Amino acid sequence: MKNPWKIILAASALCLLSLAPAHAGRHLKGAITVSAPVVTLADVFEGDAADPAWAGVIVAQAPSPGGQVVMRSAQIVEAARSAGAMWDSATTSPTIVITRRGITVPADVIAKEIAAALPADKRNSTITLNPGATGIAVAAAGDFAAVKVTRLQYDVRSESFNATLSFPDGKGGRRSDVITGRIVAMIDVPVLNTTLAPGTAISAQDIDWLRLPARQVSGNMIANADDAIGMAARRALRPGVPLRLSDIERPRLVKRGDIVTMTLTKPGVALTATGRAMENGAKGDRIRLVNTASNRSVEGIVVSDRQVMVTTGMQVVAQYD
Repeated sequence: MKNPWKIILAASALCLLSLAPAHAGRHLKGAITVSAPVVTLADVFEGDAADPAWAGVIVAQAPSPGGQVVMRSAQIVEAARSAGAMWDSATTSPTIVITRRGITVPADVIAKEIAAALPADKRNSTITLNPGATGIAVAAAGDFAAVKVTRLQYDVRSESFNATLSFPDGKGGRRSDVITGRIVAMIDVPVLNTTLAPGTAISAQDIDWLRLPARQVSGNMIANADDAIGMAARRALRPGVPLRLSDIERPRLVKRGDIVTMTLTKPGVALTATGRAMENGAKGDRIRLVNTASNRSVEGIVVSDRQVMVTTGMQVVAQYD
């Protein structure tokens, strides 16, 4: 006699098999991530033995790069049935979340495009994007070059901007997004790279540059390095500090109390004498002097280091040159 337990187990197995739906191991995913602009049957099914031909059956349009949409499964079910696909309907979610892969456009790429859209005199500006303004995504890094500014509004007083950017939508077309932030006009001003004592001449090797917001640059600041080179420090100057007109002066070629050579030139003759400077003088300055031989006061124009061209009569004992 056959074992009754074996008969019962066999019957139970047959019953379970008859109740199992076709392709019980195959069902729709609840969420997918795609790279292509379309979603296929191959993207949405998981489980055993998915048909390779399903990769060519489009069931939906994918969102733009970096985007996400939620779709009703009914739309996919209809396309699947039309293609003859079978799945375990008991495991089918009512919706499916579709995410499109994308590459976020770097903030510096966006800032560069905004700078290019500014007037030429504003391109030396610092551009800061507001938080959340860097969420523009494209399908590939090669699309960065296709990001363009189509409209730009800039408020000089508040330093705020509002820009519309156009970029590839990952589906063969283009889409737009609005970016906001600040545009701060900047000016490069000369600074010293070393400490200078009073009276020290400033050379080109002493100059570095400091970038400042234009609103912080006062009218007394020196903007052109040529205006500082060759001048002398009026007081002790520190490195890294913007130079001001009040910080510099023409180099003193004659100092008060210096013994100088005075020259009086007339047609055919040049007289020289020794004098003492009564005041400081830079090149081109008119200063008072005392002739050391006659103790008389004269005036002259500083022409070089301790050299003065006398402009008043020098009725003193002088030396012919």
